[in-house]
Amino acid sequence: MRASKPKPTRSAFVTIGVFDGVHLGHQALLAAARRAARRHGGTPAVVTFRPPPARVLFPRTPLGEITPWRMKRTMLEAMGIARILPLHFTRVMASMAPEVFVREILLREFDLAGLIIGYDFRFGARGSGNAALLRRMGRVHGFRVRLLPAVLFEGAPLSSTRIRAAIAQGAVDRAAAMIGRPFAIRGRVIAGRGLGTRYFVPTANVLPARTQLLPAPGVYLTRVRHGGRTWGGVAHVGGAPTLGGPVTAPIEVHLLGFAGTLLGRCLTVEFLERHRESRRFRGGEQLRRAIGRDVRWAERAFSGRRENRLASPFPGC
Repeated sequence: MRASKPKPTRSAFVTIGVFDGVHLGHQALLAAARRAARRHGGTPAVVTFRPPPARVLFPRTPLGEITPWRMKRTMLEAMGIARILPLHFTRVMASMAPEVFVREILLREFDLAGLIIGYDFRFGARGSGNAALLRRMGRVHGFRVRLLPAVLFEGAPLSSTRIRAAIAQGAVDRAAAMIGRPFAIRGRVIAGRGLGTRYFVPTANVLPARTQLLPAPGVYLTRVRHGGRTWGGVAHVGGAPTLGGPVTAPIEVHLLGFAGTLLGRCLTVEFLERHRESRRFRGGEQLRRAIGRDVRWAERAFSGRRENRLASPFPGC
């Protein structure tokens, strides 16, 4: 077991989970931790896992992440979490008895005053730890346990699994309703093949984190954030390239009204709506007409929107 950090000077109110997506269900846990900490003069804290347990336990079927680590950490900090403890998840940790997890990690890392957990929270070897066990240990070690009910969406518990399925189908507007904000991808702009500029409009080729979940291939209405400014955009998420040849980046986005170069810069691309499926074109003229239609559609879609020049919630790459 690694050496423990000094305990916080104030009592901690801790919630535990993977928090992929930091969706509305997660936000309820975070808000409860903040309220409890404020009420008792304590510290709101999160214990999470890196890499996500599913990637370690099921390596042959890796799941893309709704929010890779750096985006997740930024979101948690923006939501007022004073301390974030990312535990390195291994098969050894997966086999740890729940009582050992509480004693050797939670009670060593925190001056633990309270745990806030979701309705289905399980932990420890074979998921043997639950709310009842935590409450028994809390009576012994002096911390309280609060169990929150499920946050429902369309009559069923909201989950990262449901959000992941919506994104993979291209239903980004439905995913946004569950997340509480648009699904977003952050990545650096790399050099591409120049097809957008050659055939109609310049595009930025965005390379996201290796573990990032991507929407279904197609053309999307997007909002793009960079350098404290926001632009409307139209993006192509690619499987097969539209005119053949290698794929340089999985996302190509055109920023409406932008002039300049973005090479090497970091962009946050928020997906608002899917316009059409991806398809292959027979030649440059056919591609030119399709891009023109896509851009005009995006311009019409944004004509009724008021796009505030807000600072990006995800600074840096």
